[in-house]
Amino acid sequence: MKIKDLPEQNRPRERFLKHGPEVLSDSELFAIILRTGSPSENVIDMSNRLISEYGLDKLFECSLKELQKIRGIGPSKASNFSVQKKLKLMGGEILRHRCHETRKNS
Repeated sequence: MKIKDLPEQNRPRERFLKHGPEVLSDSELFAIILRTGSPSENVIDMSNRLISEYGLDKLFECSLKELQKIRGIGPSKASNFSVQKKLKLMGGEILRHRCHETRKNS
C-alpha cells in the first residue's frame, strides 16, 4: 500500500506535524528521513526492513558508498544520511562549545 493511500492521520509526516516526534516509532521517524519508498516497497516498509536488517546506529555509521550498496538506498538517500550525520556531529560540537563558553563566563 502506498503512503498516499493511507488515511492522513496514519501517515508519519502528518502525525509528526500534528503530535510531535514523541508519538512516532523509530521506523516512522526514519520513514520521514527516507522520504520515499521504492516501486516495490512503501517508505514505512522500507524503514522497518532497514532497521531490522542493519539497525539505526549501523545505518548512520555507514559511508556514502556502503549506504548505496543497500537495496533501496541510492545516491539521494545516502547523501541525506551523510548530511544528517554531519549535522548531528556539528550540533554536538556547537552544544559543547556553548556549554564551555557558559562555564567560562560564569
